[in-house]
Amino acid sequence: MEQPENKPEEESLRVQLSELNNRSRWYGAQLWHIPFAYFGIVIVALVQIAVNKNSYLPYILISIGFFGCFVLWHMFGLMDGVKRAVTELQNIEKQLHLRQTAQYRQDYTIPLFIALIILVLASISLGFYLLNCGS
Repeated sequence: MEQPENKPEEESLRVQLSELNNRSRWYGAQLWHIPFAYFGIVIVALVQIAVNKNSYLPYILISIGFFGCFVLWHMFGLMDGVKRAVTELQNIEKQLHLRQTAQYRQDYTIPLFIALIILVLASISLGFYLLNCGS
């Protein structure tokens, strides 16, 4: 039996299903790895500053905060990637007449976003505060 021209073959849909599943897992894993790596870098930097009594503390804090903005931006991109991958997974599951198992949930990463936003705002604010106090 011949497939209509605009309908993909079932085997190619299954391959795409597998690839999208891997992609959504990779994005999801990055949503956890990236903020914890950032938190670790911040902790190491602050410990080094405390040990060495660095006079560049305000500049380092401001840099940490602005770097955190890029981390947040990247995390929002990852969230969009997860959403797109899961949406396509759902479409393929529907085309293959499979039970809908793919779900998009963003609520499990909200605490990481909140912690990251607080850290970014606190480090930038403290950095500028220390700059103003020093002058």
